Formats: sequence, structure tokens, C-alpha cells
Amino acid sequence: PNMLLKITKVSKRHDECKYIEEIRKFPDYEKYYAIPENKCFLLRPHDRFYEYLEKLVEMEKLPIFGGDLHAFFVNYAGKEDLQDSIAYLNDNHFSPIWHNYSDIMNFTTQIINAIRFLHDRKICHLDIKPENIMINDEKKQFRLIDFGFSSKEPFNDYVFDLRGTPGYF
Repeated sequence: PNMLLKITKVSKRHDECKYIEEIRKFPDYEKYYAIPENKCFLLRPHDRFYEYLEKLVEMEKLPIFGGDLHAFFVNYAGKEDLQDSIAYLNDNHFSPIWHNYSDIMNFTTQIINAIRFLHDRKICHLDIKPENIMINDEKKQFRLIDFGFSSKEPFNDYVFDLRGTPGYF
């Protein structure tokens, strides 16, 4: 009940589980992040569930299909991401999240604390964007997700290449 199924394209450049065990060792990591469970399932194009997923999101034209997919469960961090919340606010001129300046300061403080938490432990997220910030509007909590491009000092693996989502480089 407190888990979400996440499905991503299999890529050598994007490994969401690379530093998960290390992050999991940090006290209070759940306060800032929603990370995958240990088990990761491989979905192949001929699998029935793969076909079901393609039909489910065919209007979205997602570029993840065409090869194997990783599927895993992530601890629940909220029912929408920051991108959805901003779109809702723009469309409806109202938001259950953003009422006043204090709400914006709360969000900013939580995200800065999450980034500092990682950086103090020598890990860079490298893909912070609205879609990777989940919102639990009942508790006014924000959590970072998707550590697929993250890197750890001495940064000998990812930092020297272009990584992340092109629109957010």
C-alpha cells in the first residue's frame, strides 16, 4: 500500500540502483528521498505486462519502449510530482500545496536540506527536476526520487559526461 511501481528504460548510463545501498545506510534518508527496493524486475517487449503498459500510456508517446524495461517498487513519497503540481496551479489558479509564501519557503528548505544531506555524504544527484520531486500534500513533504544519474566522489564515473534530461542540463 505504501509503494509505487516505477518503470524505466534499461540504459548503461542510467542505473537507479547504483548507490541505493549506500543511501539506505544514512540515518533518516526516508525524510528526503524515495528510493527503490532491492528487487528489480526485467520486462521484455514480448511480455504481456509490457504490452499492457504500452497500451496504457500510448497517448503519452514515451520514449522508454522499444527495448527491455526495469520495473521496481519505490517507497511512497506522494501522489504527484512538482511538475504536476505546477501544471494544476496554472490550469486552476489554485493549489492544495501552494497557499502562501510560507509554503514556498517550506518546499525550498526541504529540497535544500535534501541536497545538502547528499552532498555532505559526497553524492551528487545530477538529475534534479520537477518530475523527480514528489509531493505528499497531506504532510507538506517533498522527496527526491530517481538516482539513476547520481555520482559519488571521486566522480570517476558520471560527472565528466553529459548526463541527465536534456531540457534540464
